[in-house]
Amino acid sequence: MKSVAIVFRTAHGQKGLVRSLYYRIGCYRPLDTQSSTPTFAGELPSKTGVDGGFTEVERDQTGRVARTTYFYGTKQGSTTRYNYSGDALRESGYESLDSNGELTGRVKVQRDSQGRPIRYDNYTAQGDLTRYTILSYDGVQRSRNRTRRLESKPASTLGYSAEGLLYSQKRHADSTHYFEVEIDPHTGLKQSEKAFTDGSFDHRNVYTYNANGDRIRQDADDRQGKWYAMAEYNQGLVTRMKYELSNGDTKKINLSYDQRDWIKDAKFLHNDHFICNLVVGWCRSTGRKALSISDATS
Repeated sequence: MKSVAIVFRTAHGQKGLVRSLYYRIGCYRPLDTQSSTPTFAGELPSKTGVDGGFTEVERDQTGRVARTTYFYGTKQGSTTRYNYSGDALRESGYESLDSNGELTGRVKVQRDSQGRPIRYDNYTAQGDLTRYTILSYDGVQRSRNRTRRLESKPASTLGYSAEGLLYSQKRHADSTHYFEVEIDPHTGLKQSEKAFTDGSFDHRNVYTYNANGDRIRQDADDRQGKWYAMAEYNQGLVTRMKYELSNGDTKKINLSYDQRDWIKDAKFLHNDHFICNLVVGWCRSTGRKALSISDATS
């Protein structure tokens, strides 16, 4: 892979030559591989003038991923910093930072003799353990027994291609609800997701992306395969939702956001007739919201 930018940067407190590359695909996360080593696709010549989401990947002198930062245009998002033990080629953990550079959490990774991850421990920025993930392997599939708030959850199963790229996932929300997900192994983008309740199919979501790999639409079908809902996206934010009720009526919600990407107002329509407008005001110091409603008679 061709290096497109060579810059001096600091990676994990060590000064040295770090290579920066820019990738269109995998903008929210890297391609999921069986080894868990960060992998990316869709290399860009530079980040100048890029429209849409992309990831800046910084590598150290040995080629290991040192840091990844998500951007949407010129707006910087979250950052992940990777940690390594000595000269190991696979990370022993990573740290997450928000767009302001504030630490939001840490993850420690344990591996088996083949270098495969067998356990993830998630910590808050203050060092409190919030959950852990135990992994076991069967051929090219990986099962993860996941917990939230240290409570046990059913195991999820991940399917990998011969190249070791993730293409399917069976993910449990709890003991009665689970999802079957189809993923494009070459981009890491979720293509569809089926929802099940107590083993019975409930509904399916299908996702559409533009040429930049940004999600632009989500459609939902019911258990009979009939379309009933959609959501449109712009720059990663939901801007419009539409629902078709069993009696044929439609409901629509149009959303707009402020410069911080916080919801500013929501306009509700029934059968294309305006119902009301919900205006949201946010308190900067507390993050709490205040609501005001204007209806069709206002």
